[in-house]
Amino acid sequence: MVMFQEFNNKIFKCLIDTVIFLEFSEENIVDPDSAAELLETIGAELQSMNEKNRQFFKEKIKVIAHDYSDDKKNFVCSLPDFFGLC
Repeated sequence: MVMFQEFNNKIFKCLIDTVIFLEFSEENIVDPDSAAELLETIGAELQSMNEKNRQFFKEKIKVIAHDYSDDKKNFVCSLPDFFGLC
């Protein structure tokens, strides 16, 4: 079970870091339309989760948000709303 938790934490961190990168990168780094398209795809996948998994996602986000600086922490905490999970 511990190994699964570590894997789970790493996957969540990768997802969050990707979303932060897409949302906050300058236009000369990431095409805004491409970023928006990928964020919409991520949101659609997350929205397709059942309620139990949505709740797990929301709880996990609250815990992981503490690993980020204040400016990013607020964004991370808002991800369930950002992705339409609330």
